[in-house]
Amino acid sequence: MTSYQLYMFTELYECVIAINRTENSERRMLKLKKLLHELPEHNFETFRFLAQHLNKVATREEQNKVDAFFIRAHMLLCLMFGFKLRIVLLQLEVKIWTAFS
Repeated sequence: MTSYQLYMFTELYECVIAINRTENSERRMLKLKKLLHELPEHNFETFRFLAQHLNKVATREEQNKVDAFFIRAHMLLCLMFGFKLRIVLLQLEVKIWTAFS
């Protein structure tokens, strides 16, 4: 990650944290949309693709047994702690599901 990318990530992260403190949900959503549209085009397109995919997964909750809470929790873990922790958690989940099956 270049110093510019790190600066942008830090700047955006602080903006998102500030936006999440907005009590009015409609204002919060508008602020998030505005911030998303300020992203470089390739980042915005990546976000849009990911959001569409996660929405598709969530709408098929009955078939895949993955609800919005599960998606949110795992996405946050990936974003906050990285891919290696995600792999460890998936392995743990497999062990737990196997034990109860």
